[in-house]
Amino acid sequence: TAAANANAAASSVENLSALYAYGVEWDTTVSSPNGTRIGNATLHHTLPVQNMMKGVLLGDDGTENQILNDATWIGQPLDGSKGQVMVKIPNYWFRCETDGTKFRFWVSDRQLAGFTQFFDNKINYVYCSAYEAGLDRANMALVSIVNSSTQYRGGNNTADWDGTYRSLLNMPATNISRTNFRTYARKRNSSANTCWNEYIYTIHVMISWLFFTEYATLNSQKDYNASLDSNGYKQGGLGAGVSNMPDWGGYNGTNPFIACGTTDSLGNRSGVVNCDILAADGTTVYYTAQVPRYRGIENPFGHLWKWSDGVNIKEDGTTRTAYVTTHPSKFSDTAYDGYENRGTISHSEGWTTKMLLGYFGDLLPLVVGGSSSTFWCDYYWLNTSPNLYGALLGGMAFIGATDGFGSVNTMSVPAGADTAIGSRLCFVPSV
Repeated sequence: TAAANANAAASSVENLSALYAYGVEWDTTVSSPNGTRIGNATLHHTLPVQNMMKGVLLGDDGTENQILNDATWIGQPLDGSKGQVMVKIPNYWFRCETDGTKFRFWVSDRQLAGFTQFFDNKINYVYCSAYEAGLDRANMALVSIVNSSTQYRGGNNTADWDGTYRSLLNMPATNISRTNFRTYARKRNSSANTCWNEYIYTIHVMISWLFFTEYATLNSQKDYNASLDSNGYKQGGLGAGVSNMPDWGGYNGTNPFIACGTTDSLGNRSGVVNCDILAADGTTVYYTAQVPRYRGIENPFGHLWKWSDGVNIKEDGTTRTAYVTTHPSKFSDTAYDGYENRGTISHSEGWTTKMLLGYFGDLLPLVVGGSSSTFWCDYYWLNTSPNLYGALLGGMAFIGATDGFGSVNTMSVPAGADTAIGSRLCFVPSV
């Protein structure tokens, strides 16, 4: 019968998932952020999708000029002379599903029935900057490099601080609008259509779910633990991150203070590197920052808010609707043409208890009311005045537990800029 055939097909899908997919399941009625691993247990050990992430030096035409060393990037040519320091991320297959009060996220390195990809299936990899984006001020082009020359001075470009404890050399660039971040990213190669971009919301979602699946927790700020648990799985999180800077405004006007490449000793690995931030006397430690790295990506949350592109939030005064596109040619700061309506999101601020999720695993808050240690463990901000808003992701250096992969700020219009707001550099091959 038709019903029997449908059941057999569903069983076949589940059998293939059990062989070739691995994921995590959460119950939305349970406040714990920790999930239950599902699928092929061996794949939770080998992590085939996560292990496809590699650091590369990417030319402006999209050519991988060099594959970086797995163990450490120290001693590699990261100054921009051989390309931008990027992390290649597979356009992996995934499935996000809701079953009653439970939701599951599956990943696989191969096509399975019921699974999809984040970007066009002709794209094998996308690229995300290893570092928070810097700016080549001679050419006004975004960079992802380790370079202390004045050409790449970060923050708000205060030259008077060079050589002092507040030096902005080799720091990420800030005080730039979403609109200008996009413009500066595309100046990497104006003939490459729209391949170069600022941080793309969908790439952030891809990275976040790889972390959630690898560590089986929604609490990215759990204490870092380098040891495997009794089952041989990853445990803990990436620590508090750069989230507890005292009197940041008084220190340097909320400009960046973590240099690009601080965690390069970790190579393609995940971990935390302590970084001593010096006081005005140049010797006293003012703050010891726990700088996180996820598989080559430095400060995936915390330190600076990251402007993201490809997501527009429509606020009409009573309803907040999320629009998303994965086609960089359609990115816009004024309209929703070419964007997909992903659904309404929370019209209240607070700690997220439920995300939008849906078919694409969207990390936009749907319900709030949790805390820093329950459900998603991250905070959501909004502005209810009618307008088109963007999304700032990950949190910043003085808001503590509100930081994390799921931290979302939708208070700013695309023209907004601040010394505490940066972005990343991304590359999506054209198809």
